[in-house]
Amino acid sequence: MAPQQVPRDRPIEVGALLFDYQASTSHAQPRPAHSFSYARLPILAYSLNICLWLTLVLRLVKQQGFTPIADSTIAAAPTFNFHHIAAASSFNNLAPVPMLTSQFIFYPTCTTATLPVELDYLVVGGPNPAAFTPDPAHVDFIRKHVAAGKTLFTTCTGIYVVACTGVLDGREATINNQEFYWVKERFPNVKWRKDKKWVVDEGKDGQGTIWTGSGAVAGIDMIASWIKQEFGVEVLMQGAAGLDYEPRDIDGFANEVFPKRLQEGTGRVMGAHVYP
Repeated sequence: MAPQQVPRDRPIEVGALLFDYQASTSHAQPRPAHSFSYARLPILAYSLNICLWLTLVLRLVKQQGFTPIADSTIAAAPTFNFHHIAAASSFNNLAPVPMLTSQFIFYPTCTTATLPVELDYLVVGGPNPAAFTPDPAHVDFIRKHVAAGKTLFTTCTGIYVVACTGVLDGREATINNQEFYWVKERFPNVKWRKDKKWVVDEGKDGQGTIWTGSGAVAGIDMIASWIKQEFGVEVLMQGAAGLDYEPRDIDGFANEVFPKRLQEGTGRVMGAHVYP
């Protein structure tokens, strides 16, 4: 199957299933939210995560004024719209949802039955797997998204949620290393790996690609890799510079993603970002 093509002529539609997950694994939005693009997302560097990263690069690249940005980098930067998706089968499906960790309370923008657009990408956050059962509406939504050939991102214990749907059976995946053997025992049909910080399984027979990250921070590095792959290293570097952040590669090595800078005289590897 050919890889999913990233839209270039419209905003990229990203959905995040809304339930009581750990806020650090999927979002960093501490107020009621509607479907939004970068202008409405505050920068919360302490809780970087998958959805924030998808928007962060755009915000830092397209919002000029602090440092010079090449026109080519701006032209390559994407735009994202986000949708917080409650389960249609929930009793009060548009009620606010307190997160498992932090004091965040998220407000759904729609349900699995009322999503106003077709998603390009789906994000699944991580709950406490020992005390969590996915809502049937979310299970069905994940299955249909992957069956439609669309890409899914998940990290940490969000992979447990995805495994519960059966879409990982026969496919490679990783999970937070602390839960590795626990989840491996419960889902023996998944080809579990822990030799990489994240795993990309492109699927077959028309199934969508599934990206699984071993932990919340590995998820940041994973999305950095995807951004570099789809939009180029300059876009990624511009976004990462706003956080003084340098991602690791898939093997967990630092100083391998961006071009190296060596300190004159010592040959020591310096930070990749150059600030005015």
